[in-house]
Amino acid sequence: MDKMKEKLLTECSKDVEHILSFLNQYLPLANLHFTNFIIEDYWSQVPNNFKQSLCTSEADEPERGDGSVLQSTTKMPMELVDGELRHNDPGMTLTWHHSQLDSFMADAVSCNLENLGYTRLCEELYAEHYPPEGATSDVPFISHAMNEKKSHEIGIMSSVCSTLAKRERLRHVVDIGSGKGYLATTLYMQYQLSVIGIDSQTGNTHGALRRKQRLEKQYKGLVKRQQERTDNSRKCRNSEHLSEPPVRETVMRGESHEVTANSESPQVTVSSEGHKVTVNSEGHEVTVNSEGHNVTEGDKPTHIALTAFIGPNDQLDKYVEPYFQNNQFMLTGLHTCGDLAGSMSRQFIHSPACTLMVGVGCCYHLISEMFCANPFQPKEEASATPQFPLSSFLRDKHVKLGRNCRMLSMQSRIGQDSVFDVSLFWRALLQKILFDVHGYWRKDWILGKIASRCSSFREYVRKAFHKLHIESQLTDAQIDDYVHQHAHVENKMAMFFQLRTALSPAIESVILLDRCLYLLEQNATTMVVIKKLFHPSKSPRCYAIIAKKKEAR
Repeated sequence: MDKMKEKLLTECSKDVEHILSFLNQYLPLANLHFTNFIIEDYWSQVPNNFKQSLCTSEADEPERGDGSVLQSTTKMPMELVDGELRHNDPGMTLTWHHSQLDSFMADAVSCNLENLGYTRLCEELYAEHYPPEGATSDVPFISHAMNEKKSHEIGIMSSVCSTLAKRERLRHVVDIGSGKGYLATTLYMQYQLSVIGIDSQTGNTHGALRRKQRLEKQYKGLVKRQQERTDNSRKCRNSEHLSEPPVRETVMRGESHEVTANSESPQVTVSSEGHKVTVNSEGHEVTVNSEGHNVTEGDKPTHIALTAFIGPNDQLDKYVEPYFQNNQFMLTGLHTCGDLAGSMSRQFIHSPACTLMVGVGCCYHLISEMFCANPFQPKEEASATPQFPLSSFLRDKHVKLGRNCRMLSMQSRIGQDSVFDVSLFWRALLQKILFDVHGYWRKDWILGKIASRCSSFREYVRKAFHKLHIESQLTDAQIDDYVHQHAHVENKMAMFFQLRTALSPAIESVILLDRCLYLLEQNATTMVVIKKLFHPSKSPRCYAIIAKKKEAR
């Protein structure tokens, strides 16, 4: 291991130890059910010093009892699990290891990726290699049919990928979890790279192709419009990048074609525009143009949209080789969901032709854990290859987070406004009503986002009971009484929400640094860095992991 990589591994390990020393103390806080705020009386477990710092005075509040309008069958919160009533896990009692709010917040902030030694070391060692945060290239970005958030992400991500590809002399890119093809088509049309966009959903693949076809028809006009917005001095410099996209391509036009997985023999159909669609022996769609080309030829870039589910142990090369032949390629993924981000790291390591990776993950709540079961997933459906932790460093420590903890990691970052929505108060108050009706609570009382479709708490309660298939004998007056009895709770919930979301950056840091550690532990990697690409206010999941690997011999 070279000294630079060893330095990165040491610093990353030290940062993870620091985060875990803080986070492990507050896993009960991170994993509590926020909907139980009222029935579990979480506010009573907050230290008085914290409450005083949060500018609240309970001395001014009148005695209110337990706020029950209905007569509950039990006063001890219990959960219905597999038909049995169980008392709450005593291990989930909140214990505060800080006596002052300031020290708690300071330790939480110290676990933010921006404040960690590993992130600073990455910037120090590799600052000259990458564009600064939020930077885009000189190529005008065509944000066709994208909202502001998507334009921000695609503009920066495509620029970074293009810069890295050019530096490493790569002309081939695999965009995994490509979705509607925003990143893939931008890399192809604006940066003249050959791209395979892979997605497991046929609808996404066909949607990506339709979008690309529409974009090609309008491309000249879009480029002209963009040119008019740019400075005259930049027009000449960028003109070589703004030519028409190449005519030759290897994407299907016309009708959609369903792929039958695991086909025993090749099947050939012809689209409405005469292009052949072949399903090979492995069940993957191979589309060729009228001249029979289905691989990159010379310097002509191509765009391929492939429908395939690639597991963490699959060899990515077998999907790519028919199109890119023996060419080395870069692996990208923008907001790869849940396990796909970890799976992407594994595929990068195990694919000899893949020498560069740029990945931005998201949806941490969907990650499968090795040492913590998903309470909403049957054991038989659990992943055979859990994606957290990935690194031997964390696996040896049997590190676990929990689903609610990973859900919390998706909240707003420290330094931004974490918005407390009234729907959270409504849901907790509904939990109180349900508890008073039944005498217990259940994890499968899931309502989704019905609050956004309700104009009042009355309407919310009616819709909730209907969705849960529970008969309601509550009158409007009783529902209004619940609101009146618990009006003082909403402000407390908002403050408790702010306390809890202070843990969010620490949780995200552990997840991302675990992936960095996994990559650093591999002999093949020569560089693994983490870099903020997007502005958190526009795209909260803003960090990319960029890794480089030795060329296979």
